[in-house]
Amino acid sequence: MENCTTNSPTIDILKNQPLHIQQIVLEASTCVITFCLMLSFLIAACQNRLWMKNRLATLLLENITNPLAHLFVNVVVLVLVLPFKNYLYFLWVMLLIIGSESTSCISGYSLSDPQTAKKMYFLLFVDNLCVGLLMIWWYPKGSKFRVHLWALWILITLKTAERCLSFFSARRAYGTNKIDLVSDYMQYEHTLSSPEEVDPATLQGYKYLVHGEEGVKFNISGDYQVRIDLENQRLVTIDKIWRCKTGLLSPGIDILKDLCLSFALFKLLRRSFARCPAAESERPKTRDLVFEGILAKGDGIRAFEVVKAELGFLRDLHHTKYPIIFGCGFPTVNFIICLAVLAVMGWLSKVVYHDYHRPPAGEKVHYVGNYNVDLDITYIVVGMILAMEVTEFLTYLFSDWAKVMLVCGHVQGSSWLLKHYSLSKMLRFICTPTFSQALCSHIGQHSLLDNSNSSACSSSILGRRLGPGKDQNTLVKVPPEVKMAIATSLRQSQGNLSNGGSSLQRNGVTEYLGWACNYPTLVHTIMVWHIATHYCEMEYDLSQKSVSAPTNEMVQRNKLTANALSQYCAYLLVFVPDLLPISARHDTKLVLDKMVHETRTFMEGAKTERDKYVKMNQVGNNEETVIAFGSRLGKQLGSISLYERWKVLADLWAELLVYLAPTDNPDAHLKKLADGGEFITQVWILLYHAGILKQPLATTNIDA
Repeated sequence: MENCTTNSPTIDILKNQPLHIQQIVLEASTCVITFCLMLSFLIAACQNRLWMKNRLATLLLENITNPLAHLFVNVVVLVLVLPFKNYLYFLWVMLLIIGSESTSCISGYSLSDPQTAKKMYFLLFVDNLCVGLLMIWWYPKGSKFRVHLWALWILITLKTAERCLSFFSARRAYGTNKIDLVSDYMQYEHTLSSPEEVDPATLQGYKYLVHGEEGVKFNISGDYQVRIDLENQRLVTIDKIWRCKTGLLSPGIDILKDLCLSFALFKLLRRSFARCPAAESERPKTRDLVFEGILAKGDGIRAFEVVKAELGFLRDLHHTKYPIIFGCGFPTVNFIICLAVLAVMGWLSKVVYHDYHRPPAGEKVHYVGNYNVDLDITYIVVGMILAMEVTEFLTYLFSDWAKVMLVCGHVQGSSWLLKHYSLSKMLRFICTPTFSQALCSHIGQHSLLDNSNSSACSSSILGRRLGPGKDQNTLVKVPPEVKMAIATSLRQSQGNLSNGGSSLQRNGVTEYLGWACNYPTLVHTIMVWHIATHYCEMEYDLSQKSVSAPTNEMVQRNKLTANALSQYCAYLLVFVPDLLPISARHDTKLVLDKMVHETRTFMEGAKTERDKYVKMNQVGNNEETVIAFGSRLGKQLGSISLYERWKVLADLWAELLVYLAPTDNPDAHLKKLADGGEFITQVWILLYHAGILKQPLATTNIDA
């Protein structure tokens, strides 16, 4: 340790300073470390649940580790070289080490990164060992905090060991080999129920795996197929959950059943990322699960809630530590340890107050007037540990993972908590609310015409470099009307996707509007209808200024739906084209750049919406630009009634987004989940579970 002091310029300088200066530096450094640890912990926790998405916060979290470690080493060395006794300083060091371990646990790894996780566990065990050795060889034997710190050390060591066991258990439960297992199982799942037993409305007869398959033996049947014992009590399927009518699954608590459905579908969805076949895609009951089951209600809200929870599980698997926490099922042991840590910290706080509200004999405590600085700093450090433990405890307890594990434990009959009436009531309260979502509820909005004069959107390439969140687009919460329109379009299509032509036919306008759906590429179709929708919006807004009569409510709903989906499709095309079925990425960028240039040239000098509207009305019939096509289409739409116009647009955009959703690039969707995902991903998942894996027509390359 002497080498440490001589090799540290900071310590060498401080050794020559008065004692009160050394104390002030030590106290200030401790407060800074405490603040940084707490800030890192909260940033990691908020990003896990998408309570906060901030690039600056992410950058801070990634770059704070090294300077914080250097500052902590200086604090340790300074405590060792101080020429006077104060047991609180030793206590600070021990608690800061424990706090750094808690921060590492919540932000350091996920199940999809096993090498980082193994390294993290190794470092945690080394840290625990160092703490133990410090308490044996360094911490004064006469200190009254020794017993409390030993108790904390034992609990933290047990917590790390439990987390390590959960990690390996989670790898067995959610590893890549289980994807193959689920894929093989789905090849014969349809044979396990007779047609009379299958009911899409109640989901009875759907024996999709929810939990427990990792602990059940598989056998080879006479036809050499791998079979699983469905009667095994440890195995939980959708059918078993829907047949259960007691406890947490009493009638009226459908939200928990839907959450378990999401978990089962999440296991099926993982096959697409591993390129495993979806054997059930050609079976009628697969489509019935979506169209006659979760989409049966008129508003479609249930379907999107199921899909959002499913994608939340997928995001957690790849970007958070939740699957590790629940690797062994409901983490009862982890919760007991957290409660024990809270109790020991409370006990320690009482001892600190009893012994240090007045300075102990022989110890130098820093006072400012009558203010005990060291005592308050101790409470700050203790409060940090308490806040970390409470936050971690609550985020686990109220997570979707905890709810699924509790329901599965109830179905298995292995949850002793549910056998006690009072505890069962408490768990029902825990399972009812949803305090956090692992998926974003917003959609991006981009308008080609509104940004035609913006230098920030001079090209689609520059727009993609700037990324979402800049001046050229905004985020809005997904309107319920949009979800309803998508659900209606899905039910009407029954899996027969169309790029808008079917909706025009249903509305009886194919004869004079169908030409706008016959472009050879999706880029032209999207942009022409996008410009036409904006034209109709400008015409509507300008006409309403001179009309005092209230507008029909259905017109407002259809207008909201059409505008939101129009600008969302433009946003996808400009900023995240990888989520769209476009075969020629480079040509797409060139075409978009050309469209932006044509629009800027055409709109030059138009400052207001009225100016743009007037210019679009002056388009000649012989012009062959995207702005000209969109203007002519907008004028054709303006010739029909207001209600019919916005209904045509709302239906078309809903059908077009559904048509755009199937993809052969699921990894692009997975990448976007790190930031909360995209709404089109939810539509893609609904189609995937309905057995619709690709578009009926191939998208042609773009001829720039």
